[in-house]
Amino acid sequence: MKKIKLLILAVLCCIFQVSYASEEFMMCGLTISDAIATSPTGIVAALNEISGVTASGTITYDVSTQTLTLNNAQVSFTGSASVLESKSTYSTPAVTVQLIGENSLHYNGTGYYCAIQLSNYSDLTITGSGSLNAKSDTYFAIRTAYGTLRINNTTIVAESDYGIGNNSVGGKTYINNSNITVSQLLRQDYVEVTNCYIIAPSGAVVRSGMSSGGYGIDKKGASGNIVISTEEPVNTYTVTLVQPEHGSINVTESVNLTEVPEGTLLHFTATPDANYELDTWSGCAQDGTITVNGDVTVSCTFKLKEMNVTLATPTNGSVIVTSGGNTVDLGQPVLYGTNLVFTATPNNHYKFVLYLVTREGESAVNEYTNPMNLQVTKNTNVQVVFVQKPSYTITVDQPANGTIALQETGIDLTSVEEGTILHFIATPNEGYEFGAWSGCEANGSLTVTANATISASFNKKAYHVTFVDFDDRVLKEEYVLFEEAATAPADPTREGYTFAGWDKDFSSITAAITVKATYTINTYMVTVVAENGSVTAKDADNNPVDLSQEIEYGKVIFLTATADEGYVFESWENYDETTGLTVTENVTITATFVSKQTGIDNIFSNEKVNKVLIDGQVYIIRGDGSVFNAQGARVKDSY
Repeated sequence: MKKIKLLILAVLCCIFQVSYASEEFMMCGLTISDAIATSPTGIVAALNEISGVTASGTITYDVSTQTLTLNNAQVSFTGSASVLESKSTYSTPAVTVQLIGENSLHYNGTGYYCAIQLSNYSDLTITGSGSLNAKSDTYFAIRTAYGTLRINNTTIVAESDYGIGNNSVGGKTYINNSNITVSQLLRQDYVEVTNCYIIAPSGAVVRSGMSSGGYGIDKKGASGNIVISTEEPVNTYTVTLVQPEHGSINVTESVNLTEVPEGTLLHFTATPDANYELDTWSGCAQDGTITVNGDVTVSCTFKLKEMNVTLATPTNGSVIVTSGGNTVDLGQPVLYGTNLVFTATPNNHYKFVLYLVTREGESAVNEYTNPMNLQVTKNTNVQVVFVQKPSYTITVDQPANGTIALQETGIDLTSVEEGTILHFIATPNEGYEFGAWSGCEANGSLTVTANATISASFNKKAYHVTFVDFDDRVLKEEYVLFEEAATAPADPTREGYTFAGWDKDFSSITAAITVKATYTINTYMVTVVAENGSVTAKDADNNPVDLSQEIEYGKVIFLTATADEGYVFESWENYDETTGLTVTENVTITATFVSKQTGIDNIFSNEKVNKVLIDGQVYIIRGDGSVFNAQGARVKDSY
């Protein structure tokens, strides 16, 4: 019986061993069985039969050593399982993933799955000379659960937001002599790093104790990946390049200047802009090198290139060189682009001719402007040429109707030095005025540069002549040249007057004048016919007027009729006793006298009548209203 029990136990152990041996690994939900592992098509082909799997490279499994070998294997999965899951437990032998070449396990689905998942209490070792990129888009890159993860002598990059660890405290991770890059390594029962170094972030350490979510690597609040390396870390420093004006700086070595290992020798090159050159380095040696022993800022300054400008010593004159109003010493170099002003001053009796400018590598050029502006762009030589001034003959051609005189005294016009400034004065004769110069400037000045003939023209003055009437009303205006005759307007007329001519002679005008029209007043005869009586005349001032003489136009006279004895005055013809007579023409006035016997006084002597004077005529108005003239004839039946 005891033997049977032992046999049954042995059989069961064999059964369990075979069962576990065939379930150490699952990939993309597929158990890597002996059959699959030994299949002629292999594991990769079996994986590619699964929906959502893309697999390449070589994957083999050695049952005897519990080793899954990834040889340049690339596996990605979008389904509902982790890409690789270790199924070994504490009751089965530990399993191993052997890395050869570059390998990748990538979960790119939407579930909470990993690139590598350790089942509870699983013991998994990842090792090998190759490398592994373990990546999950949604969860841990490698989840330890309560298992034990051993990373020995290999290289792993774990890409995910969660990194390596567990979502609750559990699992252990041992890292030995390996290179690991991971965003986080957290929440475990134990973490150990041996024979390698935590080199990033700066100050990161393995967390001790179970506080703050279990063991892990404490990043000390720093951001960025955790980097574990087999190479002992060295101090790194930041080298800051400050790019200068007018050029640039580059480092010869291919190096990350934010993390330069201590003791690194760097070589910097300075590249100036056009027409600039290196002045000084700062932060490094003047040969552009530095051995990095701390954070440092490197820069340099550039300056404009310096040029040599020489001025040949002039003869018969002098030259002053300025820039921005300041005198420049050409014994010192001149910065590129400087604008120099050359001002040449000849000695007496000499004149400036030209500057001869020779720039390095170029042919000489002549510059005839003084002062001369010269922008310095090359080494340059300048010469200035002065020559003796020549003399010229100035001829004065005296014009008609005026004279020309030289203002300056003591000058021989037959030999005048070039550059001499002469001033001529033009004096017109009476009745003339200056017209224009010839041979000199409009103001009569001349800067002598050649033989010249000076003359001038004079023009007759023009005078304003005004013709006016007797009442100063302007009849005509004109300008008349000196000693020439004005032209009178047509003879004006004036009522009651006769034009007598002009009050001034205008046949030879020598000044501005006003010429006025003159008149003689017209006279007229006033003839009075007074039979059987007489007539006398007085003016408005009661002065007697002689009617035997002509009377001036417009005069007002008043007439008085005196009847001879036996007669009575009857009426006037061409005269109004009320207004008198205004003389405007020859006129005959008749005073009518009638005999007292035949007069209207006798005709109407027995009647009461009214005698009236109408328009110089005597009329009788009877009591019945009838009207009779002075001769007694009825002229109107009723008044």
